[in-house]
Amino acid sequence: MAGFVKTVEGDSQILRGETSMPAKPGDILHVSDAVTTQEHSTVGIMLEDDTLLSLGPDSRLELSDFAFAPQEEKFSIAIRLIKGSFAYMSGVIARLAPEKVHIETP
Repeated sequence: MAGFVKTVEGDSQILRGETSMPAKPGDILHVSDAVTTQEHSTVGIMLEDDTLLSLGPDSRLELSDFAFAPQEEKFSIAIRLIKGSFAYMSGVIARLAPEKVHIETP
C-alpha cells in the first residue's frame, strides 16, 4: 500500500493494470496505480508518509514509485502528472530524503 483516497468530488477512477474502478474515499492506492478525474471533479490523496496530493479536474496522475520504511532507511516517491493539474504538500520523505522525491509534469 502506498496511500489512500481521502476525498472525491465528482467522477474519478483508479486505474490498476487493465482494471478501472470508481474512486471513493478509503480506497487503497498501490505503486503503478493511476488516478483520473473528469471535468468538474477532484480527488484528494494521502500517501503513507503523510504526503498530500490534490488532483484537479480533467487530470491523470500516476504513482510510479513509493517506498517508505524509515527503520530500513528506504524512501522514494515518484509521481507523474500525465495531464491536468495537482497540488503537492510534502510529507516525511521530503523532509528526511528530499533527493528521493521525483515529480514529472508535461
